Amino acid sequence: MNILYRSVHEILEYDELRLLTSLGHRVCSLGSYADPRDVPGRMRPGIPEMQYDPEFVRLVAQKGQADVSDQILDSIDVVIVMHDPDFIPRNWSKLRDKRVIWRTIGQSIACTEELLRPCREEGLQIVRYSPAETRIPGYLGADSFIRFAKDPAEYTGWTGDLSRIIGFSHDILQRPGHCSWEVVEQIAGRVPFTLYGRNSDGISFGGGLLSPEEQKKVFQSARAFLSTGTHPASYTLGFIEAWMLGIPVVAVGPIYGSPRRSGYEQDTYEVPDLIDDGVNGFCRDDIGGLIMAFQDLLHDQSLARSIGEAGRKRASELFGVETIREEWRRFLS
Repeated sequence: MNILYRSVHEILEYDELRLLTSLGHRVCSLGSYADPRDVPGRMRPGIPEMQYDPEFVRLVAQKGQADVSDQILDSIDVVIVMHDPDFIPRNWSKLRDKRVIWRTIGQSIACTEELLRPCREEGLQIVRYSPAETRIPGYLGADSFIRFAKDPAEYTGWTGDLSRIIGFSHDILQRPGHCSWEVVEQIAGRVPFTLYGRNSDGISFGGGLLSPEEQKKVFQSARAFLSTGTHPASYTLGFIEAWMLGIPVVAVGPIYGSPRRSGYEQDTYEVPDLIDDGVNGFCRDDIGGLIMAFQDLLHDQSLARSIGEAGRKRASELFGVETIREEWRRFLS
C-alpha cells in the first residue's frame, strides 16, 4: 500500500513512519521526512527503511507541504493527516476519492471538529489517539482509537542514581498556563529539580534543549519525573517515554491537567485515568501532595524502583509498539 503521511510533529512523525514502514507499506511524508535520509538539524535520525524518492522531494519543494499535487496523489492509496485540520478541507477536492484518515494528536477542540464535519460526512475517517477525546464538544466520532507507540526495547536502563527530579517542557514561559508553570515553579523551590526543553536555559533551574542521546541519559539517571502535560492534550510523548523507561512519574491531577484552565471547554486530560496513584506512579493536584511524593522517592530508592517498574509495565501494555503496530495493521487492512 502506498501511504502519503502529512505531519506537523517531527518526533511523532519519526515514530509513526517507522511503524507504518515496518508493516510493509511504502510511505512518503509531507513533513520533516520528505527526505528520509539523515538530514542535519532534525531531532531524530534518518529512516533507511523508507524509500528515498528524489522526484517526490522535488515535487514537495515545488508545491510546498500545505498543498498536495495531483502528481503526488496519482500513486497514493491512503492519505494519513496528523492533526493539521486545515490541510484536509483545503485539499479535499483532490483527496475525496482517496481513503483519507485524520490522525488526532490531542490538539482538537470544538472548532476543529466543526471545520472537519463536511469532510467527515463525505467519508473522512478518524483515528483518535485517546478515548478522552470523546469529551470534545461537537465530537465527530472515531473509526478507531490507536495510541502513540514507543518501543520498550529502546526505553530501558533506568537507575535513578541521581537524587534529582526532572521535567521536560518546550517554551514553557511562552505558554505558562498550558504547561502548569505555577506547579513547576513551586516544585523547583522545594526539591532538587531541573527543567529541560527548548528555551528553558534562561530559567534559573533550566537545563536547556537536549539531544535524544542526552535526554535518554538524563531519564536513566534522575530519580523521578514531573509530568505537567500540555493543554489540551490527553497525554504527551514525554509522559510516555518517561513512564515506559521506568523512571517514576509524578503527574498533575485532573484539576491542573484540565484544559479548562486554559479556556478550553473540554476535560480531555487522560493521565489521571492511566496512573494508579501510589502504585505505578503518582497523580495529584495539591502542591503538598506532589512534594511529598517526590520526597518519598528521593529518600527511598527501592520505592522509586518499585513504582518505576510498575509504571513501565503499564506503559508497555498501553503504548508498546507491538500492540500499536497490530492495531494499525488491522485498521489499514
